[in-house]
Amino acid sequence: MLKTRFVIVCTLSVAITLGMALMALFGKGRFVSDISETATIATAIRNHTVGDMIHDGLRSVVYAALMAGETGASEAEVVGQFEEMVATFRQVMSENDALALPEQAHDAIAAVKPALDDYVEQAGTITRTAFKDRAAALANLAAFDAAFDHLETAMEDAGDKIEAVATSIN
Repeated sequence: MLKTRFVIVCTLSVAITLGMALMALFGKGRFVSDISETATIATAIRNHTVGDMIHDGLRSVVYAALMAGETGASEAEVVGQFEEMVATFRQVMSENDALALPEQAHDAIAAVKPALDDYVEQAGTITRTAFKDRAAALANLAAFDAAFDHLETAMEDAGDKIEAVATSIN
């Protein structure tokens, strides 16, 4: 009788211990998954924020090109800043596109690309033209401002979608 009770208690102890170990393993797996998902979202938010800052920075480069005669900024300096910013902007957008994000976030990120391409083209035209023919560069300013606004809207939409993904994490 005592031996039977001892076997039952030991069996129950082993079963409880195994159950707790399985629960811990499952919990650990879920925790690791949640951490990974959070890190992915954090990367997307960081990249998007960098892109948004560069969006504004490119605008300042365009105006620096237009004001170069007054400020003494060199064409090489201004065009170099422009090219560096464009490369960084495209890099962070590419990194976000490669992340394992939900489809709605990827769709919003993809929607930014045409607006980005137009904006970069408009900015490049003005930046390069300003040093040769300031009046022609100024004539393109309205199209550039429209491209800025269009990209800003696309960036806001993508940011909202990324934020929605971030807040949906349990």
